[in-house]
Amino acid sequence: MSGFFYGVGLGPGDPELITVKALKILKAVDRIVAPVSRDGLCLAGNILNDLGFESKTEYLSFPRTNEVEELIVAWEDAVLKVKTYLKEYDVAFVTMGDPLLYGSYLYFFRLLQIDPGFRTQIETIPGVMGMSASAAQHNFYLTKGDDRLIMITGKISKGEFETYCNSFETIVIYNPPVCPVDILRIFYRLCPMGRGILAENTGIPDERIISLRPEIYPTDTGYYTTIILRTGLDRRQT
Repeated sequence: MSGFFYGVGLGPGDPELITVKALKILKAVDRIVAPVSRDGLCLAGNILNDLGFESKTEYLSFPRTNEVEELIVAWEDAVLKVKTYLKEYDVAFVTMGDPLLYGSYLYFFRLLQIDPGFRTQIETIPGVMGMSASAAQHNFYLTKGDDRLIMITGKISKGEFETYCNSFETIVIYNPPVCPVDILRIFYRLCPMGRGILAENTGIPDERIISLRPEIYPTDTGYYTTIILRTGLDRRQT
C-alpha cells in the first residue's frame, strides 16, 4: 500500500491565512514537496520556513516557460520522484492559494491519476484564494445579491474582454498582462461607473494594492497579481 498524497493550499502568502486542516496535514506527513522556479522563486517555501517545516521540505525545480515540451519533461521527472517517496511515506505537495485554482498541483494530480500502474489515495486540502484575500485587504466586495462573477486570465482577446464587461458585475483577472493598460482602458470606456483594485503579492512584505481609477493605469505587474473589477452593470440596469 502506497502512502497518501495530499495537495495542500497554503493560501495567498500570509502564514496566518493557512487553514487549520492544512497545518494538521503538514505536521502529519513525512515529506513536503514544493515547486520552485529556476531563479529560486518560491513563496510557498517562505511560508513553510515560517511554520517550521524546512527540515522535511524538498524543492522541485520547474521552468517558468510556455514551452510545452519542457514543462512536460519537468513535471514527469518530478512525479517520478514523488512516486518513489510514496512507496514509503505520506507526501504533501504544497501550492499557493487553492490547489485546484490555476495551481501547479493540477499537473501532479492528473499524472498520478492517469498512471494505471500506480495507485495512491489523493486528498486535496483547499486554501484561501488570492482574490478573497486581496478583496478583504481593501474591503472591496466581490458580489452581492444576484451578481455574476467571471474569473479569467490575462490571455484573453480584447473582444472577449469587452463581452465580459457588458455581461458580468465582477471580473477577476488572474495573472493579468504585465502591462494591463489596454484592458483597463477598455474597462473604463465600457464601464465609466466601474471601479477596481490591482493586488500584487498579497500577504507578503512587498505587497502592493492599488485602487484603480480611470486616470490610474499601472504599467507593470508582478507574477502574483490579481485584478478585481466591478463593472457597475447593476447600476446601469436600474
